[in-house]
Amino acid sequence: MKKVISSTLALILYLSVFLQVSITQQAIVKPTVYIDPKDNVFHISTTHVGDNFTISIKTVNWGEPGVFGYEFRLYYNNTLLEAVAAGIPEDGWLKPEQKLHLFVVENGTIHHSKGFVFFAATLVGPEQGKTGGGTIGRVTFKIIKAPVGEILSCILELRDVFFIDPDVLQYHQYNIINGNYLYSGLASPWRMMLRVDPKKTFTSIGETFTVNVSIADVWNEGVQNYEFKLYYNNSVLEAVKAWIPEGHFMTPIDSTKIFIVDPGTIHKEEGYVSFALTLLVPEPNKKGSGVLATITFNATALGSSILAIRDDIFFAGLCNQFRRSFDYDVIDGKVVVSDPDVNDDGIVNIFDLAMVGEAFGSYPGHPRWNPIADMDQDNVVNIIDAGIIAKNFGKTT
Repeated sequence: MKKVISSTLALILYLSVFLQVSITQQAIVKPTVYIDPKDNVFHISTTHVGDNFTISIKTVNWGEPGVFGYEFRLYYNNTLLEAVAAGIPEDGWLKPEQKLHLFVVENGTIHHSKGFVFFAATLVGPEQGKTGGGTIGRVTFKIIKAPVGEILSCILELRDVFFIDPDVLQYHQYNIINGNYLYSGLASPWRMMLRVDPKKTFTSIGETFTVNVSIADVWNEGVQNYEFKLYYNNSVLEAVKAWIPEGHFMTPIDSTKIFIVDPGTIHKEEGYVSFALTLLVPEPNKKGSGVLATITFNATALGSSILAIRDDIFFAGLCNQFRRSFDYDVIDGKVVVSDPDVNDDGIVNIFDLAMVGEAFGSYPGHPRWNPIADMDQDNVVNIIDAGIIAKNFGKTT
């Protein structure tokens, strides 16, 4: 099925591949050492015992005077994985100006019985410390145990990490981001999910509430960029704030490698909020689960509204688009703006609960059916309707 890619997405894709962006940082970015890819997720339908996969250990955001040497150990569960190859690549980050000016102390020494791989290297004077970042190690694992109706997992954990500067002083301020290995033997693999959270919201006129648009179970190649719109009934709701929160799903390791095309534009007349962003190469695609966007609404009138995720486009790369329904599912949200003052006497009290109690269990056509007791407008009076009254108990209207 062919889709017409919007001009916004075309801009995203162009920027993610070709644009070199220079961003003046407002704060010092802390150096980071991390596993790439962070999440190594496999399923028995496509992966088997004996198959290999490779991870890299990388670092970014080092400023002057730079790094002169490092050492670290990468631990893994040796009952699930076997390290079969490891080393510091020839074009690694600490590559010296002169070939003999790098002393590799531990070139990915594999300790099978203890389940770790050891790396250590230092430049030799008169080399200068390295700034920026790059690859500092690489390990290939073989899968040695299959899951049987279960999930086998372990952390690919960086320990005993040391970085030194040209004066042989140890750095202490840096982040460590570990990796994950997960091998599933469940009946079916994960399926990416895009959803409004919470799925249902019950509120009253004049109240504000906040929802998230979240993504879950992103594996395989991961997400590089996206755009979507969240539609709502603007005769019932008013969007008052929309933003991409701190620590969102697409948060990059290198803070300069993201371009937020649309941070959350509220289109009040049309009744939707739009978002769009892209990661910039070489930032790795994002996997796992997390929040994409946050929106705060004000309830302005009685009624209901579907919070509908539409015009959603997700890419793993320039020519690799996720397909809705085939690659991922979407769960919309629903908001019900009701009046808990059922008997309209200006206060939510025991009389309102009594009216819900009298209609409890009823539905359209039932002899006790009372539509004003159906707080959530789902055509049945049940504990949810009673809960809405109870939540607002004592309020005046």
